Amino acid sequence: FMGSNDGMSFWEVLHELENDAPLKDLKRSIFKHRMLKILRKGTVEERNAILKNICKEQIYLNQELMKAWHVAMQVHGNNEAYRIFFQYCIESQEPVLSELANTLSALGGGTPEEVLRSYRPNPRAQLLSSTYSWMFVSQPPACSVLILNVILRTWGVVCMHIMEALRSDLEALELTEEDLGFFSMHDLVGSGDQKMDYTWMVKGLKKVYKEGLENG
Repeated sequence: FMGSNDGMSFWEVLHELENDAPLKDLKRSIFKHRMLKILRKGTVEERNAILKNICKEQIYLNQELMKAWHVAMQVHGNNEAYRIFFQYCIESQEPVLSELANTLSALGGGTPEEVLRSYRPNPRAQLLSSTYSWMFVSQPPACSVLILNVILRTWGVVCMHIMEALRSDLEALELTEEDLGFFSMHDLVGSGDQKMDYTWMVKGLKKVYKEGLENG
């Protein structure tokens, strides 16, 4: 990957990734996903069940992501740029996990601890989690953080569509925007409070990418 992008600036690489044809097709397909069709037109019970299950799967996904970042710190921590970035990633999960717990509770899904004790995650939904540690350990950090950016941006598109599907019907669902804070904080279009500090994330990505080019 790195060799194929020699001479390209960080912003050129991001632009190329954003305009990757398969990725653009994936983002377009999200709009037509069965889950979103139910969130737009399903019963209150159906929509609540989908949102609850998404949150429960995210409990497991975030747990694996945190493990991967801690491993990345051990493997790449001798490099200051890499250490600062991965430490930020670890610390940035605190508000994410807090909002996830709040949203899960508002949906009647219990606590994260209860989920980890009693909920069996869907293997298909957890496919991504199995790649986290492999990606951050075996791949150069400049590559892995670009992949992370793609994952976060794609998840942002998912959350944007979820919020679009629900905003006009929150009263019927007996929910508020605050109740859905986990989704709205990742909504790249509608998030106003910036609890997900994507600006800092991009600055960190740029530093890691530059460091990777300079040090191989």
